[in-house]
Amino acid sequence: MFKSLLNKLIPTPDQIASMKIMRLFGKRAMAPQLWQMNRRSVSKAIFVGTFWGALPIPFHSLLILLSAVFLRVNVPISLALAWLLNPLTILPILYTGFWFGTQLFQIPMVDQDTLWLLVHELADWVSSFGKANLDVSLLEPLMLGLVLEALLLASGFYLLSHVLWRWRIIKRWQKRKHRLPSHQLQ
Repeated sequence: MFKSLLNKLIPTPDQIASMKIMRLFGKRAMAPQLWQMNRRSVSKAIFVGTFWGALPIPFHSLLILLSAVFLRVNVPISLALAWLLNPLTILPILYTGFWFGTQLFQIPMVDQDTLWLLVHELADWVSSFGKANLDVSLLEPLMLGLVLEALLLASGFYLLSHVLWRWRIIKRWQKRKHRLPSHQLQ
């Protein structure tokens, strides 16, 4: 059921292959491994999509595509995760990333006004394509914290998806075993 729901929600290989950016990959864009729905491919895709989706950087879809093609993981799952994760959770991701960074650099956490100033500086910097000024002293803990947070989130979701998928397979086998008459089990 979960697999069929995913198949309905995610774009088809033809839809993604028709994207202009996918033309950069040529024949590699249609490799079957990029579209398969199996435990390993989906778990790795969850890692890739969560990692890049948790980093508030421009052009993360391009980085997802590069990673997915290189690692041969499910492209639609990776893209869908990042597109869902990034816009819905940007403020908690930034706050938690900054908190991780302050813990790593052993500096005190700043107040909410300073954090908002940093978010606005970062947004101005991105919108001006790197021409605006940034307070680098606050960016170091933020960037390191964001990378650590992305690695932790991606690893956690990878393990969770792997375990849940395996658990579901075991439950299916158990149901199948109970349905079969005893003479067919041997």
